[in-house]
Amino acid sequence: MAGDVIKEVNNKEVKDIKAFKEIIKTVDISKGVLLDIVRQKRPFYFTIRPTEQDLGAWQ
Repeated sequence: MAGDVIKEVNNKEVKDIKAFKEIIKTVDISKGVLLDIVRQKRPFYFTIRPTEQDLGAWQ
C-alpha cells in the first residue's frame, strides 16, 4: 500500500516532489501549513502548526 499523496500545500497544487520543495520554501511555517492529501483513496485536510521548539527544524 502506498503512503499519503500530497495534492496541495496552502492551496498551491503539488505536481511532483520538485514542486513541493519549491512551495514549502515560500511557506511561513510559524503561521501553519494547510495540507490537502489523499490517504487510502480518501481526501484529508490537515493544518500543521509547529511548537516553538519545532520551528528550529524548519530553518
